[in-house]
Amino acid sequence: MTNQTQLKSSQRIYYLDYLRAFIVFVVIVLHSLLPFVIGYDWTINEPVKSLFLSNISTMIDVFIMPIMFFIAGYFAFPSIRKGVKGFIQGKVIRIVIPFFIGILFLAPIISYLGLIQHSVINMSYFTFYSTVLFNHQMNFQHYWFLSSLFLFFMVFALVYSVFKSKLEAIYEKSKTQAVSDRSILIFILGFLMIAIVLFYLIGRILPDGSWNTFFVFFSMQMTRWSNYALYFGLGVIVFIKRINIAQFILKHTFGIIMLAVSVNYLFLSFKYSVYWASDSAPSLAIVQFYNASIHVLYCFVSLLTLLFFFQYLNKPNKVLARLANNSFNVYLVHMVYTVIIQFFLFNIQMDIYLKFVITFIATIILSLATSELITYLNKLLFTKKA
Repeated sequence: MTNQTQLKSSQRIYYLDYLRAFIVFVVIVLHSLLPFVIGYDWTINEPVKSLFLSNISTMIDVFIMPIMFFIAGYFAFPSIRKGVKGFIQGKVIRIVIPFFIGILFLAPIISYLGLIQHSVINMSYFTFYSTVLFNHQMNFQHYWFLSSLFLFFMVFALVYSVFKSKLEAIYEKSKTQAVSDRSILIFILGFLMIAIVLFYLIGRILPDGSWNTFFVFFSMQMTRWSNYALYFGLGVIVFIKRINIAQFILKHTFGIIMLAVSVNYLFLSFKYSVYWASDSAPSLAIVQFYNASIHVLYCFVSLLTLLFFFQYLNKPNKVLARLANNSFNVYLVHMVYTVIIQFFLFNIQMDIYLKFVITFIATIILSLATSELITYLNKLLFTKKA
Protein backbone atom coordinates (compact mmCIF):
# COMPACT_ATOMS: atom_id res chain seq x y z
CA MET A 1 0.00 0.00 0.00
CA THR A 2 1.31 3.44 -0.86
CA ASN A 3 0.91 6.66 1.10
CA GLN A 4 1.49 10.36 0.54
CA THR A 5 5.18 9.95 1.20
CA GLN A 6 5.66 7.41 -1.59
CA LEU A 7 8.45 8.55 -3.89
CA LYS A 8 7.13 9.39 -7.33
CA SER A 9 8.84 11.16 -10.18
CA SER A 10 5.72 13.15 -10.93
CA GLN A 11 5.09 14.35 -7.39
CA ARG A 12 7.10 16.91 -5.49
CA ILE A 13 8.06 15.74 -2.05
CA TYR A 14 6.92 18.81 -0.15
CA TYR A 15 8.53 17.97 3.16
CA LEU A 16 12.01 17.92 1.64
CA ASP A 17 11.48 21.44 0.33
CA TYR A 18 10.36 22.50 3.79
CA LEU A 19 13.28 20.70 5.40
CA ARG A 20 15.71 22.54 3.12
CA ALA A 21 14.17 25.87 4.18
CA PHE A 22 14.44 24.81 7.83
CA ILE A 23 18.11 23.96 7.42
CA VAL A 24 18.82 27.37 5.88
CA PHE A 25 17.27 29.06 8.91
CA VAL A 26 19.32 26.80 11.20
CA VAL A 27 22.39 28.02 9.29
CA ILE A 28 21.36 31.55 10.30
CA VAL A 29 21.09 30.37 13.90
CA LEU A 30 24.62 29.00 13.68
CA HIS A 31 26.13 32.15 12.18
CA SER A 32 24.25 34.33 14.67
CA LEU A 33 25.69 32.55 17.71
CA LEU A 34 29.28 31.97 16.53
CA PRO A 35 30.67 35.17 18.15
CA PHE A 36 29.86 33.61 21.53
CA VAL A 37 31.23 30.09 20.92
CA ILE A 38 34.11 28.96 23.12
CA GLY A 39 37.36 28.52 21.22
CA TYR A 40 35.97 29.57 17.85
CA ASP A 41 37.57 32.35 15.80
CA TRP A 42 34.58 33.95 14.07
CA THR A 43 34.52 37.07 11.87
CA ILE A 44 33.24 39.10 14.83
CA ASN A 45 34.52 37.76 18.15
CA GLU A 46 32.74 38.75 21.34
CA PRO A 47 34.83 38.66 24.54
CA VAL A 48 32.04 36.96 26.51
CA LYS A 49 31.39 33.35 25.55
CA SER A 50 28.54 30.95 26.30
CA LEU A 51 28.76 27.22 27.02
CA PHE A 52 25.10 26.82 26.12
CA LEU A 53 25.49 28.48 22.73
CA SER A 54 28.70 26.52 22.20
CA ASN A 55 26.76 23.29 22.75
CA ILE A 56 24.12 24.34 20.22
CA SER A 57 26.81 25.31 17.73
CA THR A 58 28.53 21.95 18.08
CA MET A 59 25.28 20.07 17.62
CA ILE A 60 23.94 21.84 14.53
CA ASP A 61 27.25 22.37 12.73
CA VAL A 62 27.56 18.63 12.05
CA PHE A 63 24.37 17.91 10.14
CA ILE A 64 23.21 21.08 8.38
CA MET A 65 25.37 20.90 5.27
CA PRO A 66 25.18 17.09 4.74
CA ILE A 67 21.39 17.40 4.75
CA MET A 68 21.57 20.23 2.21
CA PHE A 69 23.68 18.03 -0.07
CA PHE A 70 21.37 15.05 0.49
CA ILE A 71 18.34 17.05 -0.64
CA ALA A 72 20.25 18.42 -3.65
CA GLY A 73 21.21 14.88 -4.64
CA TYR A 74 17.66 13.63 -4.17
CA PHE A 75 16.23 16.13 -6.65
CA ALA A 76 19.14 15.81 -9.11
CA PHE A 77 17.86 12.69 -10.89
CA PRO A 78 14.35 13.91 -11.77
CA SER A 79 15.88 17.18 -12.89
CA ILE A 80 18.50 15.68 -15.23
CA ARG A 81 15.95 13.39 -16.89
CA LYS A 82 14.56 16.48 -18.60
CA GLY A 83 17.85 16.82 -20.48
CA VAL A 84 21.53 16.91 -19.58
CA LYS A 85 22.20 20.13 -21.51
CA GLY A 86 19.35 21.96 -19.82
CA PHE A 87 20.42 20.53 -16.48
CA ILE A 88 23.95 21.93 -16.84
CA GLN A 89 22.74 25.29 -18.16
CA GLY A 90 20.33 25.57 -15.25
CA LYS A 91 23.05 24.87 -12.69
CA VAL A 92 25.35 27.44 -14.29
CA ILE A 93 22.65 30.10 -14.04
CA ARG A 94 21.45 29.13 -10.57
CA ILE A 95 24.79 28.28 -8.94
CA VAL A 96 27.84 29.58 -10.83
CA ILE A 97 26.56 33.11 -11.43
CA PRO A 98 25.46 33.60 -7.78
CA PHE A 99 28.81 32.14 -6.68
CA PHE A 100 30.82 34.77 -8.52
CA ILE A 101 28.46 37.55 -7.47
CA GLY A 102 28.87 36.35 -3.90
CA ILE A 103 32.67 36.07 -3.80
CA LEU A 104 33.23 39.33 -5.73
CA PHE A 105 30.67 41.63 -4.13
CA LEU A 106 29.30 40.17 -0.88
CA ALA A 107 32.05 38.05 0.70
CA PRO A 108 34.53 40.99 0.65
CA ILE A 109 32.16 43.00 2.87
CA ILE A 110 32.24 40.21 5.45
CA SER A 111 36.03 39.91 5.25
CA TYR A 112 36.49 43.67 5.56
CA LEU A 113 34.34 43.98 8.69
CA GLY A 114 36.19 41.07 10.28
CA LEU A 115 39.61 42.63 9.62
CA ILE A 116 38.41 45.99 10.94
CA GLN A 117 36.99 44.40 14.10
CA HIS A 118 40.23 42.49 14.69
CA SER A 119 42.24 45.72 14.09
CA VAL A 120 44.16 44.07 11.25
CA ILE A 121 43.55 46.94 8.84
CA ASN A 122 42.55 50.59 9.10
CA MET A 123 41.38 51.78 5.69
CA SER A 124 38.25 52.47 3.71
CA TYR A 125 36.35 49.63 2.14
CA PHE A 126 37.16 50.81 -1.38
CA THR A 127 40.87 50.94 -0.58
CA PHE A 128 40.65 47.45 0.90
CA TYR A 129 38.79 46.13 -2.13
CA SER A 130 41.19 47.59 -4.67
CA THR A 131 44.53 47.01 -2.92
CA VAL A 132 44.24 44.20 -0.38
CA LEU A 133 41.50 41.80 -1.43
CA PHE A 134 42.97 40.44 -4.66
CA ASN A 135 46.56 40.41 -3.40
CA HIS A 136 45.70 37.69 -0.89
CA GLN A 137 43.81 34.41 -0.97
CA MET A 138 40.12 35.27 -1.02
CA ASN A 139 37.82 34.11 1.75
CA PHE A 140 34.78 32.61 0.05
CA GLN A 141 32.78 32.73 3.28
CA HIS A 142 29.62 30.61 3.00
CA TYR A 143 29.74 30.61 -0.81
CA TRP A 144 32.06 27.59 -0.67
CA PHE A 145 28.84 25.56 -0.64
CA LEU A 146 27.98 26.68 -4.17
CA SER A 147 31.25 25.62 -5.79
CA SER A 148 31.12 22.19 -4.14
CA LEU A 149 27.46 21.77 -5.06
CA PHE A 150 28.17 22.66 -8.69
CA LEU A 151 31.05 20.17 -8.78
CA PHE A 152 28.80 17.40 -7.45
CA PHE A 153 26.14 18.23 -10.04
CA MET A 154 28.68 18.14 -12.87
CA VAL A 155 30.11 14.80 -11.73
CA PHE A 156 26.57 13.47 -11.52
CA ALA A 157 25.82 14.78 -15.02
CA LEU A 158 28.88 12.94 -16.33
CA VAL A 159 27.91 9.71 -14.57
CA TYR A 160 24.34 10.00 -15.86
CA SER A 161 25.53 10.62 -19.43
CA VAL A 162 27.74 7.50 -19.35
CA PHE A 163 25.36 5.18 -17.48
CA LYS A 164 22.01 6.67 -18.49
CA SER A 165 20.40 3.44 -19.70
CA LYS A 166 21.49 1.52 -16.60
CA LEU A 167 20.28 4.21 -14.17
CA GLU A 168 16.96 4.52 -15.99
CA ALA A 169 16.55 0.75 -15.90
CA ILE A 170 17.16 0.69 -12.14
CA TYR A 171 14.65 3.49 -11.67
CA GLU A 172 11.99 1.73 -13.77
CA LYS A 173 12.61 -1.58 -12.04
CA SER A 174 12.12 0.05 -8.64
CA LYS A 175 8.48 0.73 -9.59
CA THR A 176 7.61 -2.90 -9.11
CA GLN A 177 10.44 -4.21 -6.94
CA ALA A 178 10.57 -2.53 -3.52
CA VAL A 179 13.81 -2.49 -1.54
CA SER A 180 13.59 -4.72 1.53
CA ASP A 181 14.31 -3.44 5.02
CA ARG A 182 17.20 -5.91 5.24
CA SER A 183 18.79 -4.45 2.10
CA ILE A 184 18.31 -0.93 3.44
CA LEU A 185 19.99 -1.81 6.74
CA ILE A 186 22.93 -3.46 4.96
CA PHE A 187 23.27 -0.43 2.72
CA ILE A 188 23.16 1.94 5.71
CA LEU A 189 25.88 -0.01 7.49
CA GLY A 190 28.07 0.09 4.38
CA PHE A 191 27.41 3.80 3.92
CA LEU A 192 28.34 4.56 7.52
CA MET A 193 31.50 2.44 7.39
CA ILE A 194 32.72 4.22 4.24
CA ALA A 195 31.91 7.61 5.76
CA ILE A 196 33.77 6.82 8.99
CA VAL A 197 36.86 5.46 7.23
CA LEU A 198 37.10 8.46 4.89
CA PHE A 199 36.60 10.92 7.75
CA TYR A 200 39.26 9.16 9.83
CA LEU A 201 41.86 8.78 7.08
CA ILE A 202 41.54 12.40 5.94
CA GLY A 203 41.63 13.49 9.60
CA ARG A 204 44.99 11.77 10.02
CA ILE A 205 46.41 14.11 7.39
CA LEU A 206 44.41 17.29 7.92
CA PRO A 207 42.94 18.41 11.28
CA ASP A 208 39.18 17.97 11.60
CA GLY A 209 37.51 21.25 10.70
CA SER A 210 40.53 22.85 9.01
CA TRP A 211 39.86 24.74 5.77
CA ASN A 212 41.81 24.16 2.56
CA THR A 213 41.53 25.70 -0.91
CA PHE A 214 41.96 23.65 -4.09
CA PHE A 215 41.98 24.75 -7.73
CA VAL A 216 41.32 28.38 -6.76
CA PHE A 217 37.55 28.15 -6.36
CA PHE A 218 37.06 25.15 -4.08
CA SER A 219 37.33 25.94 -0.38
CA MET A 220 36.40 23.12 1.96
CA GLN A 221 36.87 21.29 5.24
CA MET A 222 38.25 18.07 3.82
CA THR A 223 37.13 15.75 6.64
CA ARG A 224 33.57 17.06 6.22
CA TRP A 225 33.71 17.28 2.42
CA SER A 226 33.92 13.52 1.97
CA ASN A 227 30.67 13.30 3.94
CA TYR A 228 29.06 15.93 1.71
CA ALA A 229 29.90 13.91 -1.40
CA LEU A 230 28.50 10.76 0.20
CA TYR A 231 25.27 12.46 1.26
CA PHE A 232 24.77 13.89 -2.22
CA GLY A 233 25.19 10.38 -3.61
CA LEU A 234 22.86 9.03 -0.94
CA GLY A 235 20.16 11.44 -2.08
CA VAL A 236 20.55 10.27 -5.68
CA ILE A 237 20.35 6.59 -4.68
CA VAL A 238 17.30 7.08 -2.45
CA PHE A 239 15.40 8.64 -5.34
CA ILE A 240 16.50 6.17 -8.02
CA LYS A 241 15.70 3.17 -5.80
CA ARG A 242 12.44 4.81 -4.63
CA ILE A 243 13.32 4.13 -1.02
CA ASN A 244 10.45 5.30 1.14
CA ILE A 245 12.45 6.84 3.99
CA ALA A 246 9.41 7.94 5.96
CA GLN A 247 7.90 4.46 5.87
CA PHE A 248 11.20 2.90 6.92
CA ILE A 249 11.52 5.30 9.86
CA LEU A 250 7.95 4.64 11.00
CA LYS A 251 8.67 0.91 11.08
CA HIS A 252 11.69 1.46 13.32
CA THR A 253 10.64 4.53 15.29
CA PHE A 254 11.54 3.21 18.74
CA GLY A 255 14.97 1.99 17.68
CA ILE A 256 15.75 5.25 15.91
CA ILE A 257 14.66 7.31 18.93
CA MET A 258 16.84 5.26 21.27
CA LEU A 259 19.74 5.50 18.83
CA ALA A 260 19.28 9.26 18.52
CA VAL A 261 19.30 9.78 22.29
CA SER A 262 22.38 7.58 22.77
CA VAL A 263 24.37 9.12 19.92
CA ASN A 264 23.48 12.66 21.01
CA TYR A 265 24.75 11.95 24.51
CA LEU A 266 27.96 10.29 23.31
CA PHE A 267 28.62 13.04 20.77
CA LEU A 268 28.23 15.95 23.19
CA SER A 269 30.06 14.28 26.06
CA PHE A 270 32.98 13.46 23.78
CA LYS A 271 33.19 16.97 22.34
CA TYR A 272 32.97 18.51 25.79
CA SER A 273 35.49 16.25 27.52
CA VAL A 274 38.06 15.87 24.72
CA TYR A 275 37.90 18.77 22.29
CA TRP A 276 36.82 21.63 24.55
CA ALA A 277 39.14 20.52 27.32
CA SER A 278 42.20 21.16 25.14
CA ASP A 279 43.36 23.95 22.86
CA SER A 280 43.94 21.65 19.88
CA ALA A 281 42.41 18.56 18.35
CA PRO A 282 43.70 15.27 19.79
CA SER A 283 46.27 13.45 17.67
CA LEU A 284 45.89 9.93 19.11
CA ALA A 285 44.66 7.57 16.39
CA ILE A 286 42.06 5.87 18.61
CA VAL A 287 40.60 9.23 19.67
CA GLN A 288 40.45 10.42 16.07
CA PHE A 289 38.73 7.21 15.01
CA TYR A 290 36.16 7.65 17.78
CA ASN A 291 35.67 11.26 16.70
CA ALA A 292 35.10 10.15 13.10
CA SER A 293 32.66 7.44 14.20
CA ILE A 294 30.59 9.60 16.51
CA HIS A 295 30.55 12.48 14.03
CA VAL A 296 29.28 10.27 11.19
CA LEU A 297 26.72 8.49 13.37
CA TYR A 298 25.41 11.74 14.84
CA CYS A 299 25.05 13.26 11.38
CA PHE A 300 23.12 10.30 10.01
CA VAL A 301 20.85 10.02 13.04
CA SER A 302 20.12 13.75 12.76
CA LEU A 303 19.06 13.24 9.15
CA LEU A 304 16.71 10.40 10.11
CA THR A 305 15.29 12.38 13.03
CA LEU A 306 14.52 15.44 10.92
CA LEU A 307 13.03 13.34 8.13
CA PHE A 308 10.86 11.61 10.73
CA PHE A 309 9.33 14.89 11.90
CA PHE A 310 9.13 16.66 8.55
CA GLN A 311 7.40 13.79 6.75
CA TYR A 312 4.23 14.81 8.62
CA LEU A 313 4.34 18.10 6.66
CA ASN A 314 4.16 16.38 3.27
CA LYS A 315 1.33 18.48 1.87
CA PRO A 316 1.00 21.89 0.21
CA ASN A 317 1.30 24.82 2.62
CA LYS A 318 1.41 28.40 1.35
CA VAL A 319 3.54 29.77 4.19
CA LEU A 320 6.06 26.92 4.16
CA ALA A 321 6.15 26.95 0.36
CA ARG A 322 6.91 30.68 0.40
CA LEU A 323 9.76 30.13 2.85
CA ALA A 324 11.05 27.22 0.76
CA ASN A 325 10.99 29.32 -2.40
CA ASN A 326 12.99 32.03 -0.63
CA SER A 327 15.45 29.72 1.09
CA PHE A 328 18.16 29.74 -1.59
CA ASN A 329 18.23 33.53 -1.87
CA VAL A 330 18.16 33.80 1.92
CA TYR A 331 21.23 31.57 2.10
CA LEU A 332 23.04 33.72 -0.45
CA VAL A 333 22.55 37.06 1.31
CA HIS A 334 22.06 36.26 4.98
CA MET A 335 25.65 36.26 6.19
CA VAL A 336 26.30 39.81 5.03
CA TYR A 337 23.43 41.00 7.21
CA THR A 338 24.50 38.76 10.10
CA VAL A 339 28.06 40.11 10.21
CA ILE A 340 27.01 43.75 9.73
CA ILE A 341 24.60 43.47 12.66
CA GLN A 342 27.22 41.72 14.81
CA PHE A 343 29.76 44.39 13.90
CA PHE A 344 27.53 47.22 15.11
CA LEU A 345 26.39 45.34 18.22
CA PHE A 346 29.98 44.58 19.26
CA ASN A 347 30.60 47.80 21.20
CA ILE A 348 27.13 47.91 22.75
CA GLN A 349 26.85 46.71 26.33
CA MET A 350 24.13 44.11 26.15
CA ASP A 351 23.37 40.58 27.29
CA ILE A 352 24.93 38.16 24.78
CA TYR A 353 21.72 36.18 24.45
CA LEU A 354 19.87 39.34 23.52
CA LYS A 355 22.56 40.10 20.95
CA PHE A 356 22.09 36.63 19.51
CA VAL A 357 18.30 37.00 19.31
CA ILE A 358 18.52 40.46 17.72
CA THR A 359 21.03 39.23 15.16
CA PHE A 360 18.99 36.16 14.30
CA ILE A 361 15.63 37.91 13.93
CA ALA A 362 17.01 40.93 12.08
CA THR A 363 18.95 38.68 9.69
CA ILE A 364 15.84 36.66 8.85
CA ILE A 365 13.71 39.75 8.24
CA LEU A 366 16.33 41.48 6.07
CA SER A 367 17.20 38.31 4.16
CA LEU A 368 13.57 37.46 3.43
CA ALA A 369 12.90 41.03 2.32
CA THR A 370 15.92 40.92 0.03
CA SER A 371 14.84 37.57 -1.40
CA GLU A 372 11.36 38.85 -2.13
CA LEU A 373 12.90 41.88 -3.85
CA ILE A 374 15.16 39.63 -5.96
CA THR A 375 12.16 37.50 -6.95
CA TYR A 376 10.14 40.57 -7.86
CA LEU A 377 12.96 42.02 -9.98
CA ASN A 378 13.47 38.69 -11.75
CA LYS A 379 9.80 38.58 -12.68
CA LEU A 380 9.90 42.21 -13.77
CA LEU A 381 12.99 41.79 -15.93
CA PHE A 382 12.68 38.26 -17.33
CA THR A 383 8.98 37.46 -17.49
CA LYS A 384 7.62 38.10 -20.96
CA LYS A 385 4.57 40.26 -21.21
CA ALA A 386 1.49 38.50 -22.43
